[in-house]
Amino acid sequence: MSATAAQPAAEIDVQEAIDRIGFGRFQRRLLLVCGVTWAADAAELLAIGFALPGIREEFGLGTGQAGLVAASAFLGMLLGATFWGTLSDRIGRRTGFQWTVAVFAVFGLLSAFAPSVEALIVLRLVAGFGLGGALPLDFSLMTEFLPRENRGRWLVLLESFWAVGTVVIATLALLIVPAFGWRPLLAVSGAAALLLVWIRRTVPESPRYLVTAGRPEEAARVLADVARANGTAAPAAAIAAERGTGAGTLAGLWRPQVRRSTITLWIAWFSIGLAYYGLFVYLPTILADRGFSVVRTYGYSLVLAAAQIPGYLSAAWLVERWGRRRTLVTYLAASGAFTVLFALAAR
Repeated sequence: MSATAAQPAAEIDVQEAIDRIGFGRFQRRLLLVCGVTWAADAAELLAIGFALPGIREEFGLGTGQAGLVAASAFLGMLLGATFWGTLSDRIGRRTGFQWTVAVFAVFGLLSAFAPSVEALIVLRLVAGFGLGGALPLDFSLMTEFLPRENRGRWLVLLESFWAVGTVVIATLALLIVPAFGWRPLLAVSGAAALLLVWIRRTVPESPRYLVTAGRPEEAARVLADVARANGTAAPAAAIAAERGTGAGTLAGLWRPQVRRSTITLWIAWFSIGLAYYGLFVYLPTILADRGFSVVRTYGYSLVLAAAQIPGYLSAAWLVERWGRRRTLVTYLAASGAFTVLFALAAR
């Protein structure tokens, strides 16, 4: 949606202001910055899967103990998502995000120097606590700067950077682990994540948050900067909080109008997470247990990681042509069918 000089009005809400400004250079740059973050998040989270065979060997772990090492980051994410999501409504998206990145980067880096399996579990749990906030805050910040037109496509493209991060960490595992072991892999992943704190320093605060926090003048300045970057005119009207019926609250998810969608999406996300992370985190260990060489194991994982990229790009194209629901159902059905075939072929 392009924008020209806006007609004066008493006031408009933040989303209408973003819609009038339209999509342009600012959002493309923000997509790149947020996308790099998603890639780093993927690399940090999935690095443990590639490190797990070496961790088992070094500490002499059984299957159950190895499972605790892998699951610790996910438990941290569960706790972090709730904590950071609530906190960001108080301190802002930008500040909250910088803190979450610092937490998962620092503790992810420290994981490389863990002297015992107990220390490793604690460090991975705290790193996951930061990751649990970084992912939703990054997604929220990007969403709050996007016009409603074609929003689905750009959010899918944002998520496609997850595949980029998966390919990068799989490639690094192939190059580093066979020659140097698992610790350098975790160190490289954590150190790279630290760069995000510097990269993100120029990202402005969400105008939606600023208005909600009672700072409409700051929100107007941010929107003016966005319009300037896009070569359009900022709305002349005063910026007000979005008008709604509580849909933006946790309780709003259980309103009669959206309750069924909430339950369906939660079940879908639970199933996707179970299948996806079960595959990528444990597959290197499973292949190693079946006698695959380290190089062959990581090479196979790299192929699987790269296969995500055309999936993301095709979904970004289809989501605006087929619609959200049809695209989601089609890709879930295909994923389920091929996962069953994969399981049968692996026997």
